[in-house]
Amino acid sequence: MNFFEVAVANKNARKTYTYKSELNLSNNEIVEIEFGKKKCKGIIIKKAEAIENLSKLEKTKTIIQTFKFITPDNFFEFITWVSEYNLVSMGSVLEISIPNACFKKEPLAMVYEVDGKIFSLDEFKGKKSTTIKKEKESINLIKEDEIQEKIKLSEDQISAIKKIQENKKTLLLQGITGSGKTIVALESLKGLKGKKLIIAPEISLTSSWARAIEKNFKQKAFYFHNKMNDLYKSSLFKWINSDEDGFIVGARSALFLPYKNLSAIVLDEEHSSALKQETYPRYHARDMAVLRGHIEKVKVILISATPSLETVYNIKEKKYEHAKLSRTPKSGVPSFEIVKQEKLNILAPKIIEEVEKAIQKNEQVLFFLNRKGYSPYSICSVCWKSLMCFGCEVPYVFYSQGYLMCNKCEKKAEIPSVCPSCKQNTIWKKYGIGIEKLEDYLRQLFPKYKFKSISSDTKEILEYLEELNENKINGLIATQVLAQGHDFKNISLAVAIDADMGLNSPDFRAKEKIYQLWQQIKGRSGRHNTQGKMILQTNHDQNRFISLLKSENPVEKLLDERKEENWPPYSRCAAIIVRSRNKVKVEMDLFHSQEIKALKNNTNPNFEIYGPLFICKNKYIYEWRFLIKAPKNQAINEIVKNIMKDLPKLRDIEIEAEIDPYSFN
Repeated sequence: MNFFEVAVANKNARKTYTYKSELNLSNNEIVEIEFGKKKCKGIIIKKAEAIENLSKLEKTKTIIQTFKFITPDNFFEFITWVSEYNLVSMGSVLEISIPNACFKKEPLAMVYEVDGKIFSLDEFKGKKSTTIKKEKESINLIKEDEIQEKIKLSEDQISAIKKIQENKKTLLLQGITGSGKTIVALESLKGLKGKKLIIAPEISLTSSWARAIEKNFKQKAFYFHNKMNDLYKSSLFKWINSDEDGFIVGARSALFLPYKNLSAIVLDEEHSSALKQETYPRYHARDMAVLRGHIEKVKVILISATPSLETVYNIKEKKYEHAKLSRTPKSGVPSFEIVKQEKLNILAPKIIEEVEKAIQKNEQVLFFLNRKGYSPYSICSVCWKSLMCFGCEVPYVFYSQGYLMCNKCEKKAEIPSVCPSCKQNTIWKKYGIGIEKLEDYLRQLFPKYKFKSISSDTKEILEYLEELNENKINGLIATQVLAQGHDFKNISLAVAIDADMGLNSPDFRAKEKIYQLWQQIKGRSGRHNTQGKMILQTNHDQNRFISLLKSENPVEKLLDERKEENWPPYSRCAAIIVRSRNKVKVEMDLFHSQEIKALKNNTNPNFEIYGPLFICKNKYIYEWRFLIKAPKNQAINEIVKNIMKDLPKLRDIEIEAEIDPYSFN
């Protein structure tokens, strides 16, 4: 009988556990075991000492099966670092790394030939495997002389490619939208053996990367995100353990897969808040990509037109290298203008004039409004109270199809005839503007023109984008989902409605996020042969921050503000999150406990603590946060770990930690 220490892929597993087997298994091999009453996957870490105690031997569980899948030697080191840095259980990270879905189906080859054409498995979703012909997996390999076309590169692009290829540090590739960052990143990877991982913050951006890879490498890029089926995931998991070269394009979870021969990590839109995992296990994909690159000694390329202040700081501190593209679109850098929101009109006259002018020139317009639905508020005409989602205590959003939806928990509801607050028959008044209402308004304003609205809920998003690119419609109204990464050929005007929304947020990152969003929106216009322009419609045209756009170096000024106020990257932050269905118990039992009183009266000079601040109610669960701020040289992980250890353990109250929190709402 052999005994093994196994790291278990279960969020409740915080260490390794001993299992037995008649087989002589290898280190780093993936196995199936029983943890509690659940079957889980796990990784063999090492051979354990033989168990002599008969009682303990009988309780030791047997390894159920093995998958002949060997993870890389330094993979478990990466998992351990992620766990310790983010103060999350080892098992919760492994649940992302070796998900059950990757073992549910008998894997197939990732590439097939049908009627002489090469296809990837993802193009056969919903089709029976008998309709495709299995080919040798070596079909994924591509030779340099098979690349389809030679791209004409500018001098600064060639210089950036050379710098990336020679560089051994994490590198930021920066350039305005349309400067060719994608092409430069891909060209720099030519000739590099192994698996190249591309991480995009939004699933909608993965397809543009895949098309660019296919065009430049004549090779299928493989996807990994939660919308892929179990057969695809099982087949991909087999492929990543092969010796083949190739590309994987995925969402943030793709970062944690056990690639056998990983050679490069490219992180697109590195500033994006979508790279932050906001539920347990919490982590930031950008920071974990840099960590993995360091541990496995692989190339890490961060890409952004508007890099995060943390990344700018790391360049200043010589921790990261920097390659900046000066190339601009043929039509030049888009201009921008700020106009004042008029009380009685959805759009200012200046915007209406510019929209008419653009469409008359056979150009297209993009409107950005970060509010889904038709109206964000439905107000009772009797008591003037808003219809609220009881589970989240936020106003229901009214949709033009005639239903209400909570944009927090996504619960749908019918419009009641009786007001839940005053119990009177009522007529609901719709206040505020969402993208559907803006679409209606534009149709009335420009009856001859066609506009379509898009949000993350829109099923026809690819169809509408195709209509836009084929000039079948005059413009799109979109939420933030289209703000980054999309290449629109004929958009000359981008208009941001309620551009200053969130400006008064207490979040110290609010200004940075709004500035980045504005820059991304501006970059959707004038990308090809049209002169681009962005108009910001705001209620605060004289606000000091609004004028920041007109300054010579807004990023430097934002960084100076952070330094003056001692916020990251000049300090470290962490959060302690309290969650419970029982609001009274938290406020009376937990917050009045001696431990919390001592925490709020903190006299430790190594850190400051703020809170507790009530954040929200979501799906009947209340959430509060404490914010901890420590000097840059302090190990904030250890500070938080010691605080968490001393907090009272109360039934029905969850307490979690978050290192480097990115959002406070």
